[in-house]
Amino acid sequence: MFLKAYDFFVKEAKKIVQKPNDAEYPFWAAADPKTALSGGGGFLIRLKVPKDKVIFFDKKKWNQILNLSYIADDQEDLKKHKKNFKKVWNY
Repeated sequence: MFLKAYDFFVKEAKKIVQKPNDAEYPFWAAADPKTALSGGGGFLIRLKVPKDKVIFFDKKKWNQILNLSYIADDQEDLKKHKKNFKKVWNY
């Protein structure tokens, strides 16, 4: 399931930043050193990467994708989605 999301990301990311030939998946890094080790222990490595080689994205939205959650365009869209969800699933 996760590979489907990661494969989609890789496909779309190629439209923004050229992928190295020998890379299968991107290197994930935190832009903010304060949150870089939020998952537990480890090491902090500072990288210098040209901005035109980096894709910044919303970590919360990426987690929504991995959790197969709906990502609404706005509050009205979210309301419509919830209403439709309840109707379809008798929830």
